[in-house]
Amino acid sequence: MKRVKHMNFQGKVIDCCYANNMSEHKGFHKYAVTGVKVMQKTADDEEEKKNKETKNTNVERITEFDPEFLYVRVRAVTANIPNNNGDLFIIDELKRTFKTFINQRVFKNHKSDNVTNAVGRIVDAVWVDHPQDKEHPYVECLLEIDRKKDQELVRGIEKGYISDVSMGCRVEYSICSCCGNKAHTEREYCDCIKKAKGKHYCPYCKKKSEPHGIHEENYGVEFFELSFVTDGADREAVVKEIVASDAMTGSLQEKFHKVGQILVDSNNPVFQEAGIFLRKMASEEIISNKDMERAERFIDLIDSFIE
Repeated sequence: MKRVKHMNFQGKVIDCCYANNMSEHKGFHKYAVTGVKVMQKTADDEEEKKNKETKNTNVERITEFDPEFLYVRVRAVTANIPNNNGDLFIIDELKRTFKTFINQRVFKNHKSDNVTNAVGRIVDAVWVDHPQDKEHPYVECLLEIDRKKDQELVRGIEKGYISDVSMGCRVEYSICSCCGNKAHTEREYCDCIKKAKGKHYCPYCKKKSEPHGIHEENYGVEFFELSFVTDGADREAVVKEIVASDAMTGSLQEKFHKVGQILVDSNNPVFQEAGIFLRKMASEEIISNKDMERAERFIDLIDSFIE
């Protein structure tokens, strides 16, 4: 029997963390819902350029787009650093097992005992090598959330006040970072884990545990769910971006280009800046909801001047 672990704790509320620069690293910033109604991704910036040259012949299709669902990119779990529950996943183990996320259900507050509580599913998962932090790569998941199942959740995600996610997994065993004890069940826990987990000094081994405190390294990991929670144990596990659909935004791109060019040709520096942004949006194959809202605000602003 594998032990079940949920990465959830009562701590600091984390604000929504939107990724402003989506081209910094590999991941779901390359996902798009296209006019042919498929979810797509490319591997990285070089692959993106290659796909543009070959008319996207190498693009991998992920799932059919359904307008009744909200598609959300999240950071699910970070490697090589213990979370606030004192659980750590080393790089090799997490890289071996992260794809078990795929096709698992999405819940609220880890209420995964009943499948009818599910609010969506995990469409895909990718490994991300952090561009500035090589020691702590992480896993991103693409979620498909049922708009009708929980309208308050969807609204919270779209507005940004629901942001934290927390994974649930089963583990075969864990190893104490302090004394090296191997535990297959909680009964096999050492005193370090039972009584001093998270502390930076172990009174039983008489030694310091720096820099992360006493924690468990987990092995034989199998992810079985991902939940939206109030406070997540992994402080970096948050909503990164809501993925917009080309099918939904394509009709606006022509307008963005047309209006953008008019603004660029104007003598007003503010209008010119807005025009540059709109022309950029018109050329993007993928437009995030955040950028879409910004572009529409520009359009509304211009319309108000015209009126």
